[in-house]
Amino acid sequence: MDWHFPAKTYVWVVLLEKHRHFKGNCSKIGHTVKRHFLSAVLACSIMPVMSIAQEASGLSLGLPLKPKYNVGDNYIRFQKDDWVLRCIATADGNDPCEMYQLIVTGEDTAIAELSMFSIPAGQPAVLGGNLIVPLETSLLQPMTIKFSDDVVKQYPFSYCTKVGCFVRIGLTQDDVDLMKKGDFANMTIYHMQSPNQAIEVPISLKGFTAVLDKLPKP
Repeated sequence: MDWHFPAKTYVWVVLLEKHRHFKGNCSKIGHTVKRHFLSAVLACSIMPVMSIAQEASGLSLGLPLKPKYNVGDNYIRFQKDDWVLRCIATADGNDPCEMYQLIVTGEDTAIAELSMFSIPAGQPAVLGGNLIVPLETSLLQPMTIKFSDDVVKQYPFSYCTKVGCFVRIGLTQDDVDLMKKGDFANMTIYHMQSPNQAIEVPISLKGFTAVLDKLPKP
């Protein structure tokens, strides 16, 4: 459709009205021309939009994307300060997860790893944990964790592999509550060459509560 001719016609009608070329009954002509012109413009403007809205053949149904992780992949689901929630991807999406912290010294040297997992209700412990310390740790003295000034517990070593020596710990609800309130829990171990010299290592509790809240329940 040629839009230039009607547009020019409308302009001329407006100019002629302005200079009073339409008199008497002829004045209705100008109003009629303008009314029909605007109606035509409005109709032509709406019809293409309605046509597009009703046309289903141009709709995109979306392209399915591949899963973010493959089955068996380890990934970080959530992180807060010094704690992370790491999980293993499964086929059904019910990915097992655990809390994790790489424990470092004041010189940012990794000295231990701590992972924690949920335990079904009704057990003495509400959280289970695996603490891994270096192979040269003395096994003659049990490891201790100081939760507060009044609560200090010792835990025996379970076994050692080429990765390190493992301590399997169970945390009661009271232990967990103390960890939620504190900034650090102090771990004490001994080196095999200096079995009488205690080595205190702080376990950061920054982010502990936030990550614990994200830990899936069994």
